[in-house]
Amino acid sequence: MKSFRFDPSPWQHAIQGIIDALGEEDFAERLLASLKEIIGADGVAMFELTPANAKPLFSAGIDASDLRILHNDISSVAQHRARASAAEEDAGILPAEADPFELRFQDTEGHGVIWCSRGSDEIHAMALVRRFESGRFDDLAIAQLTEVAQVLIKVCTKQIYLCRRMPDLAVHFGSQESIDQTLRVCGWGLTARERQVAVGIIRGVSALGISLELGLSEDTVSTYRKRTYRRLGIGSRHELFRKYLEALPMVA
Repeated sequence: MKSFRFDPSPWQHAIQGIIDALGEEDFAERLLASLKEIIGADGVAMFELTPANAKPLFSAGIDASDLRILHNDISSVAQHRARASAAEEDAGILPAEADPFELRFQDTEGHGVIWCSRGSDEIHAMALVRRFESGRFDDLAIAQLTEVAQVLIKVCTKQIYLCRRMPDLAVHFGSQESIDQTLRVCGWGLTARERQVAVGIIRGVSALGISLELGLSEDTVSTYRKRTYRRLGIGSRHELFRKYLEALPMVA
């Protein structure tokens, strides 16, 4: 790889925006938007590696069919590299410089780069992809990504932790029926559909999960979520959780 002078300025703004998106439903989309703006990534995916498999955690810009193909690549390439490095004492990015690998998309070919990061209990793999029409990641893009990969993976790992904690927290908020009853009587003025979406968010259900439960598209769920937040004067699900908790004593 050719030497280059790393310019951190565009990444500083992008990483701050990604950090601001932590805990939000559209984290993956905002992560991809930043990566697309700086190095032209068309898709991003995070996986957790186990001795037997690779578990998809989140993705953006990659449809279900291509995600399955990417999953196979991650399992065969990233997992092998992670296992080979498992005995090393230094946790951090494995390896220090990323190795490009080819992605076999359905109708065309793309190009991808992967990094692995080992924590105390698990190994995560982050894959960034470009489709054929966008061209390959060049040496400069790979070098830039290598400089910031450790920070990006740490932020993504934090997002994974927050998402896993949401259902645990939701258990303490009550059953689906009790949450719905609270929203009915607390005076927020939500429509029936807005209330159903709010119940799902409070329970820690993803937008995809809510859409499947209610028989709506993800875009429609997003529309009702935005309408609910606007009606309540809030901007995130964390604020919705807090507002719900504040309403509990009122209706007890």
